[in-house]
Amino acid sequence: MSKILNNDRLYLLLTFVLFVLTLLLNFYSKISYCSLIFTFLAFTVNIISESQGYKKAIKSVILCTSASFAFAILYNMKYYIYGEPLTGLIFASLLSVFISSYISLIFFLKRKLQHSFLTRNFKSLLSHAFIDGLVMSIFFTSKFPMHRVLSIFYKETAYKLVYSCLLHLFILTTFYLLKQVKVSREYLSGLNITQLNN
Repeated sequence: MSKILNNDRLYLLLTFVLFVLTLLLNFYSKISYCSLIFTFLAFTVNIISESQGYKKAIKSVILCTSASFAFAILYNMKYYIYGEPLTGLIFASLLSVFISSYISLIFFLKRKLQHSFLTRNFKSLLSHAFIDGLVMSIFFTSKFPMHRVLSIFYKETAYKLVYSCLLHLFILTTFYLLKQVKVSREYLSGLNITQLNN
């Protein structure tokens, strides 16, 4: 019973983190900040799907994007780029989050038996970055000239790739250090047992 309760608490906590990240996505106009938030958003979706399953991950994404959209409508949020308000950008960014999360989750879970979490997570973050960039580029084609759209796509995707690589290296280092701590503890406990026997 407590395992189920802890699992539900973890799910609620991760869904809350996902909601906060989804909401924060629309408060920043700098590409570097949005890309960083989006990378952590994609990572959170991957953690939810790994620990809770595909259905709960999709439910969380739908809930968070819908709630963020309702919040944006309720508070009449406007998004500005280069000092000009862009209508429809908040809806496009939330739609982009949903589409990229949906496709990347399928890719993430399809490889579950073949690859470790680290490998699947990294590939999923890369696909998140590319799909989000494509969806947002489609939106921007009606707002900006093509050279600016390509520039935004390039910058956005490059930032997300860099952040994904850094996150992957951080997780890899953390897993390695945890493994070394475990090996050290086993070695030390083995020494204590042999000293007691002597």
